[in-house]
Amino acid sequence: IGWLLVSALGIGGWSFVYSRRLALQTPLARELRPVVFQWAYLAPVLVTEAILVAYAIYLYPQLPATHLATHFDLAGRPNDWMDRDSFLIFYLGITLLCTLLNVVVVFWATREPLIAIDRLGKSWWMTPERGLIFLGLIMATVNLFFTVVLWDVAMFNIQGAHPVPMEMFFWIVAPILVVTVAGFFLLAQRRSVS
Repeated sequence: IGWLLVSALGIGGWSFVYSRRLALQTPLARELRPVVFQWAYLAPVLVTEAILVAYAIYLYPQLPATHLATHFDLAGRPNDWMDRDSFLIFYLGITLLCTLLNVVVVFWATREPLIAIDRLGKSWWMTPERGLIFLGLIMATVNLFFTVVLWDVAMFNIQGAHPVPMEMFFWIVAPILVVTVAGFFLLAQRRSVS
């Protein structure tokens, strides 16, 4: 896992530098300016991360210290276990990566033009400011999903049963995708093609 993460970070870093050099030579780079920082860009992801961490702290003393069921098959039976500390460090670390990604993008956008996926086809465009709000809402949704998963893991380990059937987690993804697509069209603007 460590080797995969290092490889992914290396490839991601190289792709970023390469695509940035190409993007800065485009006419669009001359049209855009760095954005002015607003807390609205980061508030959704910071608030949801704080909720998740607070919930993890609340659950900590209630969870088994050495034999915590952390993964389940489709029938809801546990098939992997960890100790409590390792699980929470790993779990919160993953969510923190999403939050840090959001913070880095906002930090970068306030220092140089943000050239990213800001359009759909030729007629739907999103300003960098709205794009940062959109990114924050997506990452906040991811944090909320992780909170629900943590709730399920905790309830299984505390009460011995899942609070909802495992199939429900598959149905949680569909509304997230719908909300994401709807959010794009709410924040984007339609431009006439010349």
